[in-house]
Amino acid sequence: IECALAANTDTPVPDQAAFRLDFPRWIAALPPATRRLVLALVTGARTAEVAAEYGVSPARVSQVRRQALESWLQFTAG
Repeated sequence: IECALAANTDTPVPDQAAFRLDFPRWIAALPPATRRLVLALVTGARTAEVAAEYGVSPARVSQVRRQALESWLQFTAG
């Protein structure tokens, strides 16, 4: 994640700073199993790869992705 942020020249600096503060707090609040899947996804792993690595179905990975997005949006809205 840090590497992606370091190479990011499109996102305004204040948004990058907010992300650097918010993301660790949000990810730490997720249940451990969800956190592992989300971290794998945000680092670029594909659904099928994550499913195989963690022994869940691709459908479950997609479901976790949707739930995580909703959670992130709620977290950053407040």
